Amino acid sequence: MKKFHFDLIVSSIVLVAMTVVILIQIVFRLMGRPLSWTEEVARWMLVWATFAGSSYAFKNGGLIRVDFFVKKLFKKRGRRITDIAAMVFMTAYFVLLGVSAATYMQMTINKGQTYPITKVPYAITLISLIYCGLSCCIFAVKEGWKAYRCEDTQEGMCKCPL
Repeated sequence: MKKFHFDLIVSSIVLVAMTVVILIQIVFRLMGRPLSWTEEVARWMLVWATFAGSSYAFKNGGLIRVDFFVKKLFKKRGRRITDIAAMVFMTAYFVLLGVSAATYMQMTINKGQTYPITKVPYAITLISLIYCGLSCCIFAVKEGWKAYRCEDTQEGMCKCPL
């Protein structure tokens, strides 16, 4: 059964929509009637595409990872320890991202901050950061647990030490 990739679907739809919005802006600008809202909407879509895409990339091993030193310097047990440590640090990072975004979102809601042209609350873009933080944090915990339990992780790095 194929796995459902919500992050990939969201980032793909948002990128296509952003392209359409930018093309609309180009056409109207060439006609001498530029639209004011398109830049703002394209900016939100860029933020959403970035964080939904990074969540998808993290879950599918698409982020930069330097395995050369780990493979050369550590035996299987060392690799397992580095896998666990990496996932602990990633979990901490994504918790910090989600909590910071949620705190900032609450502040913008309390102050009633909106984008100047469309009057849409700032929170619309911050939701993507919270989603990315939560989604990646859950994945990092699951991968760290697999490494700890000595099951195959996504990259297949963890093999049980002797």
